Amino acid sequence: QCVFFLEGCFHQHFDVTGGRCRLSHKREENRALHEVLFRYVASLSRRGCHRSALEVSKVLLSLDRDDPMGVLFMVDYHSIRAREYGFLIRLAQRYEDSVLPNLAFSSGLAKWYHERDGGDPAELGEDVSDLTSSELLRQAIQTHPYAARRLVERLCEKGMARSQEWDGLLQRRPFKGASAGGSASLEHLVSLFVERSYELWKDSEIQ
Repeated sequence: QCVFFLEGCFHQHFDVTGGRCRLSHKREENRALHEVLFRYVASLSRRGCHRSALEVSKVLLSLDRDDPMGVLFMVDYHSIRAREYGFLIRLAQRYEDSVLPNLAFSSGLAKWYHERDGGDPAELGEDVSDLTSSELLRQAIQTHPYAARRLVERLCEKGMARSQEWDGLLQRRPFKGASAGGSASLEHLVSLFVERSYELWKDSEIQ
């Protein structure tokens, strides 16, 4: 109902589907739309409507590219669930400097699915079209060894990975001793990624 009401207030030339409209979250009068769309994404996700959740996430991210609502922390999950692998890989390229663990790992996973399904390389950005999924995941592990360790440990806890196969590997570099380095922000980001996405990694072929 909130989405319907707010949409009814749009100016006739305000077209959110075009991706060119901007509504800064810094302006108090714009925050209601941001918050309603964010809650709508969460509601769609709970109902398993991942493609719809992804499309609303795109709208929310386009309104303010500074991402005040933290769309980048969840858009990778919806992209993979919706099988929008090319979009996720291009998005990860665009925000490469943000060094978010979820985008790093999920772009590698998306590339794996893209390769498996025989996807068109033209759908991907030039910077990663020649990189394999293994290379992307290797980069993610080297950049975020703590996230990789936490992900594997979670999979083992849930019985989705064989701990005896991973125990020895986790005692080697770069996993051994990997930590958040006392950063509460990194700890939180890794926890968000692992708890939301660990089920996406349960396939033994991926592991």
